[in-house]
Amino acid sequence: PITVSEDEPTEAEHFFVMTQQGSVCVFRVEPSGDKRFSHKLAIEPDSLPAADKKMLEEGVFLDSKADLLAFCEDFSS
Repeated sequence: PITVSEDEPTEAEHFFVMTQQGSVCVFRVEPSGDKRFSHKLAIEPDSLPAADKKMLEEGVFLDSKADLLAFCEDFSS
């Protein structure tokens, strides 16, 4: 059987990451589709390759917290 602790959300979390005002920002995507600011990442957009800059300017949807963590690890290495 699968058990979920009471303090964990039962529905999947979705995130949207994009550059905004010179920072890389993370937004939570609500079930309604609204994006709510969560936090900034310690990534300097100006230090990124052109392809990564363009990708972050357009924004990236991530389907889970694990995807968000993997995304952050990719940019920190």
